[in-house]
Order: sequence, then structure tokens, then C-alpha cells
Amino acid sequence: MSDPEHTLRQSLARLIDGMAVDALLFTTFTFDPEFFESNVLPVVTGVDHVATIRELQVISEEALQLGVAVFHDGRARGRRTKRATYPTIPVFLDVGVFHPKLIIASGSAGGRVETRVMVSSANLTFAGWGRQRESVVVCSADAFEVAAPLSMLLRWLDANTPESDEASELLERVVDRLDAVAKVDRDGPRLVVSLPDEGEPLARELASGAGPVWIAAPYFSPGLTGWLQRVLGERPVTLIPAVHADEVDLEATELHVLTDSPTISFARLGGDDGARFDHLKLIHAAGRLVIGSHNATMAALGADVDVRGTNVEASLSVACETFPFPTRPLDPIPRGKPASQKTEEQERLLSSLPVSVSVHLHWAASEYRVEVGATRLELTLALPGVDRRLPFETANHRFTDADDVAQALQNRRVFRVWEGDELVHEGFVNEVGWRHARPVGRFASLHDCFDAWRSRTVATSATAGRNVTLLGAQNDHDIEAMLQLDTSEVATSDLLETYFSFFRAVRGLRESLEAASMSDARHADAIAMQYLERAPGSLREAYRHVLVEQAKAGDADLVFWFVVVHELNKLAQQAVAWCAKWPHVRETAAVLAADYAAMVVQARATDWYATTAGSDGERLTFMLSALEYGEVDDAI
Repeated sequence: MSDPEHTLRQSLARLIDGMAVDALLFTTFTFDPEFFESNVLPVVTGVDHVATIRELQVISEEALQLGVAVFHDGRARGRRTKRATYPTIPVFLDVGVFHPKLIIASGSAGGRVETRVMVSSANLTFAGWGRQRESVVVCSADAFEVAAPLSMLLRWLDANTPESDEASELLERVVDRLDAVAKVDRDGPRLVVSLPDEGEPLARELASGAGPVWIAAPYFSPGLTGWLQRVLGERPVTLIPAVHADEVDLEATELHVLTDSPTISFARLGGDDGARFDHLKLIHAAGRLVIGSHNATMAALGADVDVRGTNVEASLSVACETFPFPTRPLDPIPRGKPASQKTEEQERLLSSLPVSVSVHLHWAASEYRVEVGATRLELTLALPGVDRRLPFETANHRFTDADDVAQALQNRRVFRVWEGDELVHEGFVNEVGWRHARPVGRFASLHDCFDAWRSRTVATSATAGRNVTLLGAQNDHDIEAMLQLDTSEVATSDLLETYFSFFRAVRGLRESLEAASMSDARHADAIAMQYLERAPGSLREAYRHVLVEQAKAGDADLVFWFVVVHELNKLAQQAVAWCAKWPHVRETAAVLAADYAAMVVQARATDWYATTAGSDGERLTFMLSALEYGEVDDAI
């Protein structure tokens, strides 16, 4: 939001523009690898479509060349559907959370070594990059005021994350370059990094100077009143909270104290109808604007060491004379939340793993290597391609059938942690030496894939039938990434995953539309309209994509596109009924439904349909009955 003309994707493109990148580091609280691989990696690698084994191999190779690595909070709940290969390093804090949202690009530009950083409030998720309002700024780390704090953060990461040769090499490469920066620019950008036991750097940034202070954040915590008085004294403060369902993230008692204060007022950001959640974090004071990850919570501000600990945070302070965004009075003041209600971060950490754990698969040694923290719990570990759970104390595991392990990893590159029969955690498997030692299986055709889908097995000429692991439902909205096909020698298992990924995406969109239609929230109609027309992966975007791709489809792809059209049409017809209470939304849904219905009629008028109905009736009968009665959808 620091530049309203640029989206996060455009800001990322600017970050790497003109640079030969050899280290590209991402930090985030919540990490959604499926979103990352479909929407972020394509920007930096140039690989637009990521659906088949071949495309995953290509994008993994490109990510390796660019030095891509993702550091994320190890306990934060998120989707666990990683399919490409790149380091994903969990960060475990005893207290507090790992919360910075940075993208660090380092390499050569214009004949010299350069490091740049993109600082934002957005997690690497669909919500962060698509549905919420966020703040973002890009700058060069060519001055000590940015380079030194950034080097401090990367050194901390290297010392406080599981051992990873690939990630450590990238961190050390960037740190060496940052440590060589000698230029001082006291009036330029300043990176503000909060680390455990490092005091309150944001308070130091704000305490100097005089005049009014503006604070925009989605999350607040008890104790804010005292912190404002201690750090800012009697300076006037305007708080800009995110309003969601007529409620703000402030406990009711704290909100009452703040509203009674003569130095504190409330406002709301303009420029939006309220349909999108304001997840951005902005602080303006004494001619400086702070943009980044710091919420107005004691853990983020570094003032909660004795209770919940200090988060790891990062924000950028830039010169800015006045608060640069339009506001309007927040009147009436929304209600506060009950004292027992948790923040979003706290909710995501509930019931999470009570111990740190990371898994590296060393292909050359045919071994899983597991690093765990101390725990008194009786936990077991499930590894891809291993047919039994392993006790934590003996979790390192040598395997003999690399093909089985590679096959399992194609579906989901995750490990699972169990306490008895309860699944308590999922984490990402990091592969070492995969380029040279990982086997890559090839299967047969699209028709074989459909037979495998029907029988729930994958059969090959060399291997007996294997059970297909049916993946759990995901709340996927980016349908476009699921509608890709490689028409030459695509693996059966890969196409099988493409089918199920498509159905997961449709089911996620269906659940979101239905939830919006049943909601009594003030802007539920606007949210429904986004799923129909405006958001990435909306029904309208899927329709446009199908028009383009179906026209290019070869004979081998017609089964797939018939399934796609039939299922999206069914969802479009349902949307008309769900949105009936909003005439303007129902009208949009009806237009979409008519477009999809016409597409179905056109599909059934093809020569392929007539030929298949006559020569392969069993397959067609299964397909239509499964789609009509939801057998396939129920199996996902």
C-alpha cells in the first residue's frame, strides 16, 4: 500500500528487475506453498504454469539457480501441500512468533554486487497477496541503516534454525555482502528489526521527535495504553484499527480506556468499501513512516518479554512528511472483543506442535535425517514412503526403495507428527541432493489416469496396483493453477493429482461462496462478488481460462476439459441460488451460470462426446454419475 499503483506481484518484479539473482530469501509467519508455487515462484522464475511433473521439475531447477529459500514460523498453521523442491526452513521460538514478511534479493546488477529488500505486511498466502489490504515498500540495502539490521536478522536465523547446508550457504552469502556495506545515510530508509532479548527498537525509532503519531494495525493487545504513554508521552495519537464484523481487535476494557484518553482518537483508512480486511501495519511519527510486520501488540513492540515473549519482526522506516493515506473518523467506535478471545496469531498457534522438529531427506545417502527438540511427550513421526510411524528418539531412517519415497513425495512433501492417534503437526520435508539422486517415475496416458481415478489405484506395466492416497480438502481459491495440462508423456500419478487438485480447488471455492451467502456480515455481498468475478481464481476468471485452454486442447485432453466444464457449471448454477438474497449479486451469478451452461452444451455437441458415448460407454457412465452425484467430490 505504500505505492497504490503496485500490487505485491508487481513489487516483487521490481525487486528483481535487472538483477542476476543468486540468493532469494523469503520470511513469513504463515506459509501456503501451493499459493507460493502457483503465484510467487512464477514471477521470479518465468515458469507460468505449475501443474505437471515436468513443470515442477523446471520450476524447482529455476528456484535452485536463484537461491530460493523460505523461512516460516514452524508452529503456525498453514496449508501443507508443497510439491516443488526448494528449502522451507521452520523457525521455532520458545515464546513469541516468527513474524517478519521480507523478500531479500541478492546478486549482481549493473556490474556490481547488490542486495535489495521488499518489506511488507503480507504473509505468503492467498489472503496476504489477494484478499487483504497490505502495505509494501522496496529499497536497496546499500546503506548501513538497512544492511546492518538485515545482517543481524540473517545471522540470528542461521544460529536459530535447523541445520541446513543449502539455507546456511545462502544466508552466509548475503551476510558477507551486507557486512561489506559502509555507506551511512541517516536520512534514508532504516530497517527496524525486533529480536528476542534485543529490547524495543521500534520504541527507540518513535521516541525521538515530537508531533502527532498515527498507528494503523489489525491486532492490538492489553497494555497498549501504558506503552503509548511511556514511549510517546502526551503526543496526540490516532489509532486506525481494522474493523471486522463491526468489531476491532482490542479488548473491551482496553478500548474503553483508550476512548476516554484526551490524547487518543480513532480513524479508519479510506479508499475501500470495507470488503477487504486491513491487514497492513503503518506507523507515522516525526516525518517518518514505518511499514512492515509490527502489530500494535506488546509481543511485536518488544514489551512483553515476561509474559508471551518478543516476536521476531521487521519493518522499514522511510522519510514521509505526513501520513500519506486518506482517513475518515471512526464513528461510532466498534465494539471490543471479550478478554478471553484470542488474536489471529494466537489462534493459529493453538494445539500446535509442542516441540521443534525438522526433516531433511538426503537422497545420496538414502536417509531421512530428523532434528528434534527436547520433549517429554510420546510422539511418533510419519515420513513419506515409510510404511510405519517412527519414535522420535529413533526417527532417523534409512530407506531401500527410493522409487516408493519419490512417489510419495510427488503427492505431498510433508511429514506428520502424532501423539497417540492425534495428528498434532505437519511440516515440510527438505530434500538434499535431489537433482542428481532422486528417481523420477513416468507412467502412461490420460485414459489410464481416469481408469486409476475410477479404481482408486495407480497401475503401471512394471508395478502392481498401488493404493492412491486421497488428499484432504484444502481451501484453495486459485483455480487457474489447477487447470494446466502437459499433453506429452504426463505421468498418470501427476494427472491424477491434477484432477484431485482441481476438485479441491472447486470445493474450496464452493465452501467460500456458500459461507458468504449464509453470512450476516455487512459486506458479505461484496465478498461473494469477489469469489464470482473479482478475486484471483474467481468463477469468471476460471471461465476465461477454460475458454482459452479448451480451444488449444488436443484429443488426449478432452476428457479432462469435459470434467472441468461440467463441474464448474454445477457450481455456477448453485451460486445463483445461494446469492438470491442480493439481487445485484444474483444477476452476476446468473450471467455466469448461463455462460457455463452454454459451454456444457457445446462440449456435449462435439464429435468426441458422440464417439466416446458409443465406444467407451463404461468410462463415460462412471464420469457422469460421479460428477452428477458427487462420488468423486466426496472421496477427496
